Amino acid sequence: MDPHRTSATANATSEMGTNGRPEEHADRESVGGKLMTRHGGALNSIRDGFRDKRQVALVFILLAIVLCLTLWVFDRIPIENSGLAVDWRGIWAGLHAGRPSYQTGLRVPPWGVILLLPFGFLSMRASWGLVTLATLAALVACLPGEWSRPRKLLAGALLATSYSTLRLVADGNLEFLIIAGILLAGWALSKGSGWGLAVAVLLMTLKIQETWLFLAAIGIHVFRTWPRNRWLTAAGITILLASAPLIWLGREWWTAFVGIQEKGSLMDASLWAGLARLGVPAWAIALVWAAILGAIVLLALKGPSPKERIWAGLLVSTSLLLAPYAGGNSLLTGFAIGVVPLLAAWPVAGVFLFLLDDIKYILPGGFNYWWGGIHATTQLLLIGAALYIHEWKQHSTPPGESPPD
Repeated sequence: MDPHRTSATANATSEMGTNGRPEEHADRESVGGKLMTRHGGALNSIRDGFRDKRQVALVFILLAIVLCLTLWVFDRIPIENSGLAVDWRGIWAGLHAGRPSYQTGLRVPPWGVILLLPFGFLSMRASWGLVTLATLAALVACLPGEWSRPRKLLAGALLATSYSTLRLVADGNLEFLIIAGILLAGWALSKGSGWGLAVAVLLMTLKIQETWLFLAAIGIHVFRTWPRNRWLTAAGITILLASAPLIWLGREWWTAFVGIQEKGSLMDASLWAGLARLGVPAWAIALVWAAILGAIVLLALKGPSPKERIWAGLLVSTSLLLAPYAGGNSLLTGFAIGVVPLLAAWPVAGVFLFLLDDIKYILPGGFNYWWGGIHATTQLLLIGAALYIHEWKQHSTPPGESPPD
């Protein structure tokens, strides 16, 4: 049975928010979740559930206890001679004691360094624990607020136990900030918030290889739909917040950014690196690259909004695929933003993509070392294909009708 014939497909356009104006296919109920709207969403559910001040105080007390326990437990895990926190060690060393250095593996833009500096005043172990907690919180925020509890639990279990999630937790990286930026962008677009969009852009540019296509879609969207003074304000705030850090650390950051040693290595999951390792000639890779980009542009002409979760997930996955370099850790962003809502819109495809990720648990270590990059490239291609098929059918169908078989 074609999963697109299910009733969920009629709801399949997964928006992160709505601006209250009629849009194409706006009458379809969202299954991907709204970040925050008048009618519901993950953040609204939290807000509405804790209106009582005593409940709010209790929640903050519990969060403080969880935070303290996390820092205490992680600070006592002996990881110095293990393979844990391998990415975070380099990032933390570049932040240690409030003295930024791009000589240790730190590559985030200077405005990201300002945001992350407090981590450098904690021990390496405790700060890794805080990153882990923040990552799990970002994943929870990706579960649509209007879903039923069983559906949330199932999707949350698939996401939390996925290989990509546990690998990211083990290595320690900054995908939680990228995910937060994408969700915040959805809220900002729905509310018309220039400040919100500026902060979202700064967060998403911490790993530009994950979001460059999504940022382009946002730019076109606000240019076409926002008043000029509003998008100029958002652009001005972004430039203002980024300028001083760039003046301070811009030269060192750029040197580190363009000197990524892992580019083209076994761990590079980009399309160009993956096909090159298989012996495909450069001209053929360029044709495939251009064809994928052309397909995205063709779909974009059908009018999907950057507020839609599945469209945002497609742009993230394609950004990674077409980037000059993409690390396997970054797969988690595509899963959290795009594949999670796909579980409701096209369950068979969503579960298959998670199983394809989890198969790495049972593959030999040698395979993951030598072929892990190729496997990640394949995952990006299949995630992109599934999200693309869904979006093409969704935006090729008149409102109120089910997509064709």
